[in-house]
Amino acid sequence: MTENHKETDTDLFEPDVDLDFVSTVEQEHDGPPVAVLCGSTRFRAEIEAANRDLTLQGYIVLAPGVFHHTEEEHLDDEDKAALDRLHLRKIDMADVVMVVNTGGYIGHSTTTEIAYAHSLAKPVLYSEPLAEDV
Repeated sequence: MTENHKETDTDLFEPDVDLDFVSTVEQEHDGPPVAVLCGSTRFRAEIEAANRDLTLQGYIVLAPGVFHHTEEEHLDDEDKAALDRLHLRKIDMADVVMVVNTGGYIGHSTTTEIAYAHSLAKPVLYSEPLAEDV
């Protein structure tokens, strides 16, 4: 974190989640840990805030590149499926998965990404506590 960084209400993964443990995750690369952000693209502002915060904490951050829930353009099913596959490749590259689950919401694509991350034994963290029945 730089001296100029000021903690704000958008620090989604602090103080509730201590990310220092990521340095203990076995990495197949040298350098900073790589985090991938998952979550509904309807939460663009929250994902962008998490990206900023994690970047300032020294992470390389992989995140959604298209926010089709918040943009004027409409994606057809083929484009959406291609973006979902691309995001799974980002999970492959990550040391840790960060789920932006604003209001506790986790949609179908994010559920698939979480299951995929678990299948790879990737640590998965959430911006908000999970409901008891999840």
